[in-house]
Amino acid sequence: KLARLGGKVTLLLGPVNACCLDKRIRVVAFKLFEELRNKIKQELVSRKYDFIIHNAAVSDFAPALCKGKIVSGKSLSLKLKPLPKITGDIKRLAPQAKLAIFKLEAGVSDNILIKRAKVAQSESGADFVIANRLTPYKAFIIAKNGNMVCARTKENLAKQLLIFFSRLKTHDS
Repeated sequence: KLARLGGKVTLLLGPVNACCLDKRIRVVAFKLFEELRNKIKQELVSRKYDFIIHNAAVSDFAPALCKGKIVSGKSLSLKLKPLPKITGDIKRLAPQAKLAIFKLEAGVSDNILIKRAKVAQSESGADFVIANRLTPYKAFIIAKNGNMVCARTKENLAKQLLIFFSRLKTHDS
Protein backbone atom coordinates (compact mmCIF):
# COMPACT_ATOMS: atom_id res chain seq x y z
CA LYS A 1 0.00 0.00 0.00
CA LEU A 2 2.81 2.44 0.85
CA ALA A 3 4.48 1.78 -2.50
CA ARG A 4 1.19 2.36 -4.35
CA LEU A 5 0.85 5.70 -2.57
CA GLY A 6 4.27 6.77 -3.84
CA GLY A 7 6.42 5.80 -0.86
CA LYS A 8 9.87 4.34 -1.43
CA VAL A 9 9.66 0.93 0.20
CA THR A 10 12.48 -1.49 0.96
CA LEU A 11 11.54 -4.95 2.20
CA LEU A 12 14.05 -7.20 3.92
CA LEU A 13 12.52 -10.56 3.13
CA GLY A 14 13.32 -13.90 4.71
CA PRO A 15 13.30 -17.23 2.90
CA VAL A 16 9.75 -17.10 1.51
CA ASN A 17 8.24 -16.82 -1.95
CA ALA A 18 7.97 -13.18 -3.05
CA CYS A 19 5.85 -13.87 -6.12
CA CYS A 20 3.15 -11.29 -5.58
CA LEU A 21 5.08 -8.23 -4.44
CA ASP A 22 4.54 -4.86 -6.04
CA LYS A 23 7.38 -4.18 -8.51
CA ARG A 24 7.99 -0.78 -6.87
CA ILE A 25 9.17 -2.51 -3.67
CA ARG A 26 12.92 -2.96 -3.40
CA VAL A 27 13.56 -6.45 -1.97
CA VAL A 28 16.67 -7.40 0.03
CA ALA A 29 16.73 -11.13 0.76
CA PHE A 30 18.15 -12.82 3.86
CA LYS A 31 18.08 -16.30 5.37
CA LEU A 32 19.55 -16.27 8.87
CA PHE A 33 19.62 -13.94 11.87
CA GLU A 34 23.18 -12.66 11.40
CA GLU A 35 22.53 -12.01 7.71
CA LEU A 36 19.38 -10.02 8.55
CA ARG A 37 21.23 -8.04 11.20
CA ASN A 38 24.08 -7.20 8.81
CA LYS A 39 21.72 -6.22 5.99
CA ILE A 40 19.75 -3.93 8.30
CA LYS A 41 22.99 -2.25 9.36
CA GLN A 42 24.04 -1.85 5.71
CA GLU A 43 20.67 -0.32 4.81
CA LEU A 44 20.68 2.13 7.69
CA VAL A 45 24.24 3.27 7.01
CA SER A 46 23.71 3.70 3.25
CA ARG A 47 20.16 5.14 3.15
CA LYS A 48 17.93 7.46 5.15
CA TYR A 49 14.62 6.04 6.33
CA ASP A 50 11.70 8.03 7.77
CA PHE A 51 9.81 4.96 9.00
CA ILE A 52 10.92 1.45 9.83
CA ILE A 53 8.45 -1.35 10.45
CA HIS A 54 10.33 -4.25 12.04
CA ASN A 55 7.97 -7.20 11.92
CA ALA A 56 10.38 -10.06 11.29
CA ALA A 57 9.82 -12.92 13.69
CA VAL A 58 13.45 -12.97 14.72
CA SER A 59 14.52 -15.64 17.14
CA ASP A 60 15.52 -14.54 20.62
CA PHE A 61 17.93 -17.47 20.99
CA ALA A 62 20.42 -19.56 19.00
CA PRO A 63 22.12 -22.84 19.85
CA ALA A 64 25.36 -22.34 21.74
CA LEU A 65 28.37 -23.87 20.05
CA CYS A 66 29.69 -27.04 21.63
CA LYS A 67 33.34 -27.91 21.88
CA GLY A 68 34.64 -31.03 20.26
CA LYS A 69 32.80 -33.82 18.51
CA ILE A 70 29.31 -34.80 19.57
CA VAL A 71 29.19 -38.47 20.50
CA SER A 72 26.49 -40.29 18.60
CA GLY A 73 23.99 -42.59 20.26
CA LYS A 74 23.58 -40.52 23.43
CA SER A 75 20.91 -38.10 24.52
CA LEU A 76 21.82 -34.45 24.18
CA SER A 77 20.78 -31.28 25.92
CA LEU A 78 20.60 -28.19 23.79
CA LYS A 79 22.00 -25.02 25.34
CA LEU A 80 20.64 -21.77 23.95
CA LYS A 81 22.32 -18.38 24.05
CA PRO A 82 20.42 -15.09 23.78
CA LEU A 83 20.78 -13.17 20.53
CA PRO A 84 21.22 -9.39 20.42
CA LYS A 85 18.10 -7.32 19.79
CA ILE A 86 18.09 -5.91 16.26
CA THR A 87 15.94 -2.99 17.40
CA GLY A 88 18.94 -1.66 19.35
CA ASP A 89 20.92 -1.50 16.11
CA ILE A 90 18.05 0.26 14.36
CA LYS A 91 17.65 3.00 16.97
CA ARG A 92 21.42 3.52 17.19
CA LEU A 93 21.98 3.73 13.41
CA ALA A 94 18.76 5.58 12.48
CA PRO A 95 17.70 7.63 15.50
CA GLN A 96 15.66 9.99 13.28
CA ALA A 97 13.50 7.17 11.91
CA LYS A 98 10.17 6.34 13.49
CA LEU A 99 10.32 2.69 14.51
CA ALA A 100 7.36 0.33 14.75
CA ILE A 101 7.87 -3.16 16.20
CA PHE A 102 5.56 -6.13 16.61
CA LYS A 103 4.87 -8.07 19.78
CA LEU A 104 3.05 -11.34 19.08
CA GLU A 105 1.54 -13.24 22.00
CA ALA A 106 -0.72 -16.27 22.20
CA GLY A 107 -3.31 -17.29 24.76
CA VAL A 108 -3.27 -14.06 26.79
CA SER A 109 -5.86 -11.43 27.60
CA ASP A 110 -5.87 -8.03 25.91
CA ASN A 111 -4.56 -6.44 29.11
CA ILE A 112 -1.56 -8.78 29.35
CA LEU A 113 -0.89 -8.45 25.61
CA ILE A 114 -0.85 -4.65 25.89
CA LYS A 115 1.24 -4.69 29.07
CA ARG A 116 3.90 -6.95 27.48
CA ALA A 117 3.89 -4.83 24.33
CA LYS A 118 4.52 -1.66 26.34
CA VAL A 119 7.49 -3.34 28.04
CA ALA A 120 8.90 -4.31 24.62
CA GLN A 121 8.31 -0.76 23.40
CA SER A 122 10.13 0.71 26.37
CA GLU A 123 13.07 -1.69 26.06
CA SER A 124 13.46 -1.12 22.31
CA GLY A 125 12.84 2.62 22.18
CA ALA A 126 10.22 2.03 19.48
CA ASP A 127 7.82 4.83 18.61
CA PHE A 128 5.03 2.30 18.02
CA VAL A 129 4.42 -1.24 19.07
CA ILE A 130 1.87 -3.44 17.38
CA ALA A 131 0.60 -5.90 19.97
CA ASN A 132 -1.06 -8.74 18.13
CA ARG A 133 -2.37 -12.26 18.32
CA LEU A 134 -3.36 -14.67 15.58
CA THR A 135 -6.54 -16.40 16.77
CA PRO A 136 -8.81 -14.60 16.70
CA TYR A 137 -6.74 -11.94 14.92
CA LYS A 138 -6.55 -8.73 16.87
CA ALA A 139 -3.92 -6.01 17.01
CA PHE A 140 -3.36 -2.85 19.02
CA ILE A 141 -1.18 -0.05 17.68
CA ILE A 142 0.30 1.65 20.72
CA ALA A 143 2.12 4.95 20.28
CA LYS A 144 4.79 6.25 22.68
CA ASN A 145 2.41 9.01 23.75
CA GLY A 146 -0.15 6.40 24.88
CA ASN A 147 -2.54 6.70 21.93
CA MET A 148 -3.91 3.30 21.00
CA VAL A 149 -6.02 1.91 18.15
CA CYS A 150 -7.45 -1.58 17.78
CA ALA A 151 -7.51 -3.43 14.46
CA ARG A 152 -9.37 -6.70 13.93
CA THR A 153 -7.97 -7.51 10.48
CA LYS A 154 -4.51 -7.25 8.94
CA GLU A 155 -5.94 -4.97 6.24
CA ASN A 156 -7.33 -2.62 8.88
CA LEU A 157 -3.98 -2.72 10.71
CA ALA A 158 -2.19 -1.60 7.52
CA LYS A 159 -4.66 1.27 7.06
CA GLN A 160 -4.29 2.36 10.69
CA LEU A 161 -0.47 2.31 10.42
CA LEU A 162 -0.70 4.52 7.32
CA ILE A 163 -2.83 6.98 9.28
CA PHE A 164 -0.37 7.03 12.19
CA PHE A 165 2.61 7.50 9.86
CA SER A 166 0.92 10.22 7.80
CA ARG A 167 0.14 12.16 10.97
CA LEU A 168 3.78 11.89 12.05
CA LYS A 169 5.06 12.97 8.64
CA THR A 170 2.71 15.98 8.71
CA HIS A 171 3.96 17.00 12.17
CA ASP A 172 7.63 16.57 11.16
CA SER A 173 7.28 18.77 8.04
